[in-house]
Amino acid sequence: MIKYKTLGTSYDNQCGISLIFLWLFSITMSYNIVKGDHMTLGISAGPFEVSMGLSIWRKLLP
Repeated sequence: MIKYKTLGTSYDNQCGISLIFLWLFSITMSYNIVKGDHMTLGISAGPFEVSMGLSIWRKLLP
């Protein structure tokens, strides 16, 4: 059984989607804008997750 859910809204400057397989495995992709652009890909099995992110910073200092 495959289920999906959306994460965040465009009003929060973040969005994402999570695909859940058999209530145990999931793949998550997210994108947000906080002092730059950030994309994250995560793969999880139960309570354990491995994720990788890519960030493009617009400003390093406030």
